[in-house]
Order: sequence, then structure tokens, then C-alpha cells
Amino acid sequence: MNKHQYRIASFLFLFSASVLSSAQEPTIAARWDCFEFLSDSNVPIIKTWVYKNPNGEPDAGRIEANGIRKEASYYQQGISHRWNFDLDLDNYVYKSAFVIKPDGDGLYYYYGSEDFVAPSLRTKCKKTK
Repeated sequence: MNKHQYRIASFLFLFSASVLSSAQEPTIAARWDCFEFLSDSNVPIIKTWVYKNPNGEPDAGRIEANGIRKEASYYQQGISHRWNFDLDLDNYVYKSAFVIKPDGDGLYYYYGSEDFVAPSLRTKCKKTK
């Protein structure tokens, strides 16, 4: 995702966040639990949620890792699912992303000031809702 796409996503996230904050409780459209890759552990290390907007379309979400919850923009990227979070308000770009591929692999990316990076964490995810 290039910086222009991040700026568009940022606007959409800020808009959807304001819609969510005005609502009582967002409707959860989907949820995934993600586990250590190549581990038999049944304790998720990352949890993700997708919320529906008032029109019933998925457009925002949340990600939780190590007990820290972050609101995130959400969209489907082809047939993968993507959460962008840690918005840099000075540059209007996201610093972090979590992507779940169709095979269930969950990949965490920390961009910092870079446009392209390799994932720094790989998990195995299961859809729970």
C-alpha cells in the first residue's frame, strides 16, 4: 500500500471511527483468533474484530495483542483481510498493519517511515465468528 492509499484509508478510518463513537455498541461482523505459528498452543496471541457500519458493511475494526487494544481501519484486500492501525497524524499514514491471508496465515507489519517492509510476525488464524 502506497502513501496515497494510506491517506485515503486514514480518512475512511477517521470517518468510520466517528460513526462508531456516536453509536451505542458496534455490531461485530467477524472475529479471528491468531496463534503462534507452528505451535500447538490454544491461547491466541492476537485477536481481531471487524465492525459493521450503519449500512451493514464492514469498514472498521479492532486488534488486540499483549492486552493492548487498538482501533483500526479494516478492508478486504482481494481475498485477504487487512487492519491498519497506529495512525501517524503528522503524516497521515499508518505505521502498523495486520493481514490475514486466505490460508489463515496472519502477518504483522511495522512500517515506521518505510513504504515496504517484510512481516515481523507470522501467526496462524482461525475465524471464530
